[in-house]
Amino acid sequence: MAITKGLDWHGPSARDAWATIDSLATILQNNKEWNRWEIGYNPRVVLMGHSNGGQGAWSAHYADPALRAILESSLTPDDNDLYLSNLVDIPILAVHGGSDTNVPPWHSREYVSILKTLGSKNVSLREVPNEGHWFSSVFDNEEVQSFLEAVLTTPRSLDLAKEFTLTVTDPAASGSLHGWRIESLVFPGR
Repeated sequence: MAITKGLDWHGPSARDAWATIDSLATILQNNKEWNRWEIGYNPRVVLMGHSNGGQGAWSAHYADPALRAILESSLTPDDNDLYLSNLVDIPILAVHGGSDTNVPPWHSREYVSILKTLGSKNVSLREVPNEGHWFSSVFDNEEVQSFLEAVLTTPRSLDLAKEFTLTVTDPAASGSLHGWRIESLVFPGR
């Protein structure tokens, strides 16, 4: 399933995108004329974004393997590196222009490096030399297409990690990870 507009994938934008998927499944299921387009509930979803949308796609992936809940933080906005432990089991391909002066490539290098240090086995960076902030082949290339094909066709694993870290700062705006959810914090925001 592709949602081409998600604004920046933060807050209301992300909630609207997830609600759209659930609503579309219901609409298609209830209208027999449209059954050939049935997507069912809890479909595979791949989040992609460019610039702020890409930054938002990093934050929107802080969810359980089915990507049904989104971890957000109103107390530490855009500090995605704080939550990278939540992505260890999620396949990630980061694409960045090597000559980007708007968002320096070290941002993506750092995220990928942290994830690898945390034990992620399926994270990689495609840094494209001599490309800036936007370029026409950012998504339209063989590596991205192969990644999408692999993610969308590989059967979902029901094996849960034996050990994992769930990081949240605002439990009310947070989802679950491997069936665990944090209800409250002793020290809010920490």
